[in-house]
Amino acid sequence: MKAIRIDVHSCLMKISAVCMAVFLQPRYSMGQGIFSSISSEPLPPSGWFWQNPLPQGNDLYGVFTVDRRRAVAVGAAGTILLTTNGGRNWSMQSGIKDVRIHLRSIFFTDTLAGFAVGDNGKILRTENGGNSWTERPFGNSSEALYGVHFVNRNVGWIVGQNGLILRTSNGGNLWQRQSSDFSANLFRVEAVTGQFCLSSGADHTILRTSTGGSSWELIDLPVPGDLVGLHLTSELIGWTASRFGFVFRTIGRIDTGKTWESSLIFPKTAVSDLDFFDSFTGIVIGNEGAVARTTNSGTRWSTTTLDSSTDLQGISLKADPVGWIVGTNGRMWKTTNQGITWDSYASGPTPNLRGLSTLDTSTSWAVGESGIILASSNGGESWILQRSNTTVRLHAVEFLDADSGFAVGDSGTVLFTVDGGTTWMPSRLPTSSALFDIKFFTPLNGIIMGEKGTIFRTTNGGGTWEIVPHDSSITFTSLQFIDADTLWAAGDSAGFGRIFKSTDGGSVWISSYSQPALRLNSIRFISSTTGFAAGRAGSFLKTTNGGITWLQQGTPFRFDYHAIYFANDSVGWAVGNNGAIIRSVDGGQRWSALWSGTNRNLYAVRFVDASIGWVVGSNGAILKTVDGGGETIEVNPPRPTIPIVTRLLTNFPNPFNPSTYLPFQLANPTNVVIIIYDILGRKVREMDLGYLSAGTYDNQPGNAQAFIWDGEDNLGRRLPSGIYFSQLITSDGISTKKMILVR
Repeated sequence: MKAIRIDVHSCLMKISAVCMAVFLQPRYSMGQGIFSSISSEPLPPSGWFWQNPLPQGNDLYGVFTVDRRRAVAVGAAGTILLTTNGGRNWSMQSGIKDVRIHLRSIFFTDTLAGFAVGDNGKILRTENGGNSWTERPFGNSSEALYGVHFVNRNVGWIVGQNGLILRTSNGGNLWQRQSSDFSANLFRVEAVTGQFCLSSGADHTILRTSTGGSSWELIDLPVPGDLVGLHLTSELIGWTASRFGFVFRTIGRIDTGKTWESSLIFPKTAVSDLDFFDSFTGIVIGNEGAVARTTNSGTRWSTTTLDSSTDLQGISLKADPVGWIVGTNGRMWKTTNQGITWDSYASGPTPNLRGLSTLDTSTSWAVGESGIILASSNGGESWILQRSNTTVRLHAVEFLDADSGFAVGDSGTVLFTVDGGTTWMPSRLPTSSALFDIKFFTPLNGIIMGEKGTIFRTTNGGGTWEIVPHDSSITFTSLQFIDADTLWAAGDSAGFGRIFKSTDGGSVWISSYSQPALRLNSIRFISSTTGFAAGRAGSFLKTTNGGITWLQQGTPFRFDYHAIYFANDSVGWAVGNNGAIIRSVDGGQRWSALWSGTNRNLYAVRFVDASIGWVVGSNGAILKTVDGGGETIEVNPPRPTIPIVTRLLTNFPNPFNPSTYLPFQLANPTNVVIIIYDILGRKVREMDLGYLSAGTYDNQPGNAQAFIWDGEDNLGRRLPSGIYFSQLITSDGISTKKMILVR
């Protein structure tokens, strides 16, 4: 493709009919700043598809350069990307036959036959150049597979977790385990014949066989760190790299791989992989876009940076002079001159997106980290960066019409626009607290809520905001108008999930619900009586009597939920961590899982009807659906393990400031009290958590939320630095742990 000079801040290039106009990424070479565009194949309308980044935003871990025009990349959430025209267009396959795990490595034996391997022992094979894939199980193993390499179409090796070694001699139809004395992880494998093979792994170890794997010799390199890169240019020459930036070369005849000599020390860089075009020209890649290149077999190396915000994960230099590099956030680079210059083939901003406002099928805004504001006026086909004039994190955005809108964020930030976001201006509010939500019932009446009990109310469209006094221990995370007078809000207070109701337009708020170890992130009502609240560790509450009682609902996931949205009184969605999306079509009586195609944390969801909607999340993720999110999937949520003993666990962080989590486990249902003592044995805080179910309260997936102590006493006064003791009191006994508060 032809590279063109362009101002990245002032110009966007349109890419495909269903994908966004992308923010161009630089092509890097010494002393140059040249930019180029990419395009993506039209994506099917089923399920969720990417609008930012493009062609997709999952992390990529491996890539294989099949020839000068064809390349295949693999990554998180079962992602497989294929180009057949040198990167101008990409087709994406995700969730192949329920393969939703991370794919770690890929290898092609020729232009048609290839293998991809990943977590949970997954082996995928293609016989048509990557257009379709089938799973090739090798047993009941769930060990992660990290590396795959073939000598020819028949003979190949796979290596992975816990020293796993697999070998095939019939093109992958049957895989046989091979044994060695190594039980740590193996990351790479390289072979040049059916007999000679090397594998690199944890604890600076190389495994070597010259007998086809019937026996393996362990070679210990005198360097720190895991050996994450490995390449054999022939039976005589090989290379390996440690995660801590050491590159070694082996040269021999009958003893290749037994002795190694230092070639490069890549200081302050976490290395991830390496590859060579030939015996002379090779490239090492690492975190923060680091690239080192040699053209004289490692005698000298030159270094450059592709993109400091991207950790480079995989490299393939199999079609001289063409090679590919892939990394986090779906970033991809291609060279056509043996690595002298690199063109970017992925694009789009990647700050976390936390808030979303959608007016209709065409018009939307998204906000997030570093003050980013993105706007679309064509259904997400293009997203344009708007200047916010702030770098603080923005948590929520609310538009009243195509012109008037507000955004709120950290440090008391409130922005408003009257021209659709062409210009954003600050509103000066007397607070420095983080503001998490803003809602309007009419163009005049609105509410802002945030941490430390912060509530602001306007009755003149944001012209002025009045403070509504409230308990400063409350952090409000979400709110909703039911009518002009009735509002609901959710949040937490020192580890207690809290729900509040107002019946006078937001002037007075009454507590409706309080539950320990349960932070709530979102609240949504579909009528005056039926509502939902969701939060930490899969917590999902429902009321059918206007908030008098709230009952826990079962949902497919135990990840944190961040947002709930209903398109009508029947169809609704909730989104959360690890790409979790659930949908109800019966007014929230039952919830089913949807396949999002990503493992990004999803923070906001909006629909304009029962079919068309968007989600936004971490690393700039914007996904759209035009069929309500696609078909449901089956998931098996982890079941909480009931502990054998009741005890207080070690707090985290420790030392801490200003707050710390106090995890604990309960062998039986019991009343729970936590008491904090100072170094002199004086009781400074007592917290009655009420009657809790048996289980582990430690924030881990599948478990409940740990209790939070804010470093204050019973009167709300900040306690000084020092040693404190937390004590768990239950019907099973007393358990105590030491903590250190550092102001």
